[in-house]
Amino acid sequence: MNRRWLLTVIAVLLLGCLTLTVSAQGTTSGKIVLGQPLPSQLEAGGTVSYDYDVAQLSQITLQALGASAQPTITITRSDGTVVASQPNAEKVLTVNLTTTLDAGSYIVQIGTLDNAAGLVVVVLQSETAVTSTPLVPANPVSGTVDNNVPLQLYSFSALDHPRRLPLHQCGLDHQRR
Repeated sequence: MNRRWLLTVIAVLLLGCLTLTVSAQGTTSGKIVLGQPLPSQLEAGGTVSYDYDVAQLSQITLQALGASAQPTITITRSDGTVVASQPNAEKVLTVNLTTTLDAGSYIVQIGTLDNAAGLVVVVLQSETAVTSTPLVPANPVSGTVDNNVPLQLYSFSALDHPRRLPLHQCGLDHQRR
């Protein structure tokens, strides 16, 4: 009788653990907020995911720091489509990802190279609203790209759905070629 009761308790505990594991998949570890560092201890092969909401078209910069593991950053839409990533090809302990995101909800995933275990910290360093200048046929437009305004964004809708044409500041070496 005692043995049967013990087996029942073990079975219930295993079922409970399995239920918690399944329900934990697809959840995030919090929400990314400008300037708020989010530390996480990753197990070998693990990743951590955070919710991130963008109110309007914005240029953002995320930074991930690893104490001993080399971090990677991936931004996806809620359907899993990758929007931007920083695979850390340089194999450094600190990486930045700067990208332009449309208004909407995203998931930021932090992992490590070689699936290493270690402490990682992610922080949203900047989030700057970006305006888009429409390009209309036969109407020339101009803009300035310099150190104060390193990005100009233009949109056109002559296609099935609107597109953006980003122009970034280039160094003098790129202009001479």
